[in-house]
Amino acid sequence: MKDYRATFDLSDADWKAIDKALSLLEEKFMALRDITDEDRAWQIPFSTRAEAFCRKAVDVMVKDRDVLIDTDVDLDEIRGDLLSIDELRPRISRLESLLEKCRDNETWLKGFLFTGCIDGYVVFDLAGRAGPMKPLHDAMSFKKPGLKMPLVDRSGKGPAIDPDAE
Repeated sequence: MKDYRATFDLSDADWKAIDKALSLLEEKFMALRDITDEDRAWQIPFSTRAEAFCRKAVDVMVKDRDVLIDTDVDLDEIRGDLLSIDELRPRISRLESLLEKCRDNETWLKGFLFTGCIDGYVVFDLAGRAGPMKPLHDAMSFKKPGLKMPLVDRSGKGPAIDPDAE
């Protein structure tokens, strides 16, 4: 017998704790600005070289702060931007790692789910009892170029294939 166990067993309490932690993150990150498409269009590309320049420039401006008298350069704000970047980055990295782990596990689970269902379908098909699954299996594996078998009817209100058909 094949082993289809890719499932991770988190309790309801675990899922509630995860949801609570996500809600807390969403609440705390409300302080971050929602960047619009228009904002993105005006964003300045920020390469590693640009960052190195900015870090050096901040150091120089802090040391010779008296040069900035009567200018539009707000050194405290600039230093705050740099500090915010430094504080945000490790959190972004941790969140990206968690997201990647979740996506990898979702893909892993989908693979086990699909393999198990195909194996089950083959057994049902050999027993002559794959009727309800056959149209969906055929639609999934339809390969003729330029032709597609829809899984949803044209109205969008229901399946094109009757899942209860024998």
